[in-house]
Amino acid sequence: MQPDPREPTILAVTRIIEVDGSPADIPVKVEFHMNPSTKVVIRATGFGPGKWSFPAAEIRLDGYNPFRAIIGGQGGPNTDMEWWFIPAIQPVSVIEKQVPLAAVHCTVLNGPKISSIGTQEHADGSLGLITINPTPITADGWLIEIRFQGDIRDQGKTFNREQVVGVTHSVRIIRKDRTSFEVDEVMPLLEALRWFLSFTRGAFCGMANVKGQDQVGACVFAEWGTLRPQPGSVWASWHPGIPREEMLSETFPKFWEMYTHSCKQRDKLTWALTWYLDSNTSSIHAGIVLTQMALEKLLSTMPEIKPNSIRTQLRKACCRKAVSKDIPEQFESLQEMANENNWADAVDALVKTRNALIHADSKGLLDYQDRKTGHASLTALSEIHMFGQWLFEVLLLKQLDYRGQFRNRMTRRLESFSGHNDSP
Repeated sequence: MQPDPREPTILAVTRIIEVDGSPADIPVKVEFHMNPSTKVVIRATGFGPGKWSFPAAEIRLDGYNPFRAIIGGQGGPNTDMEWWFIPAIQPVSVIEKQVPLAAVHCTVLNGPKISSIGTQEHADGSLGLITINPTPITADGWLIEIRFQGDIRDQGKTFNREQVVGVTHSVRIIRKDRTSFEVDEVMPLLEALRWFLSFTRGAFCGMANVKGQDQVGACVFAEWGTLRPQPGSVWASWHPGIPREEMLSETFPKFWEMYTHSCKQRDKLTWALTWYLDSNTSSIHAGIVLTQMALEKLLSTMPEIKPNSIRTQLRKACCRKAVSKDIPEQFESLQEMANENNWADAVDALVKTRNALIHADSKGLLDYQDRKTGHASLTALSEIHMFGQWLFEVLLLKQLDYRGQFRNRMTRRLESFSGHNDSP
């Protein structure tokens, strides 16, 4: 069952038993709101005006760890006030019993389309629709199961029409050998999964309301809230649109290997993805700058690409990974702009346009006039941005040894990698 994204989810019904060290007895509901903003809100009713005269306090809920909360309220002089307490830092850890875990559960907000629709024959011979979920992922001894929540046919329509944040999938993580594990072992895996699903979607996803259970099923760890995901559903990315069940299971293990190689490697990878995702949801001009930043950081994760100018590094990466650096023939505006400025290839166009944007176009490169319209060509800049984002996707997918189909955002066609990903 997919929760209504416009309604809050109730995480707990409990009481505040302590405020800044002083005893209290306040019935509350803990709500997780997804829209219009994603946050945890703790609501209390039935307290008169002026109950709280301070904007924040450390509160303790019955059965939960204390945390700092922002306090607000509303109501008239002759009515009970409604008070709310919002955790100052979210997500917030509220249960940590220092007990080994057997399983971790959470929900994915605005995940990519990694499930599909199939048919199943009933006993009477009729056919019915079923949801086909991704093949479970095994990585470094972990087993990750991702299941779609709700009606897969309606999700994209609702999320795009209303530009909302909502639950799309549930996640369950255990050790493949069913042994126990610590919270500190599994949280980096959840964070890596969030980054990978965001890369697949082309926009940030959220991993919300993490719950850890021990061997008898008792909740021994809980984290409320999430990092803010990008609303809506459809964003340009490499995602093929009709996913194979094995797409994640074939690709995420290598991503996890990259993510855990070292702290420095993890930081480079996450910064590269941050700028790629920000570029994907930005204006064209900002996007070009962010795309080159993302590419530079991604190149720093490739030991075979030695320090040099960004243009030289990108050309070497294209050569080594067998990726074309030519301007696609369908990019007519960019071809014209390149001819006007004597640019050798699409890499040249990306780097020099980025430099013109950063340095206030000191050489007048952005004064190029489209011959058809007589105006500065946003079409050419859009094509440069598209090339840069495509290049980032292909280089990272090749690092992950991906062999399946991907969508080429420049041609809007499905393509496949063939042969080896590296060329000498």
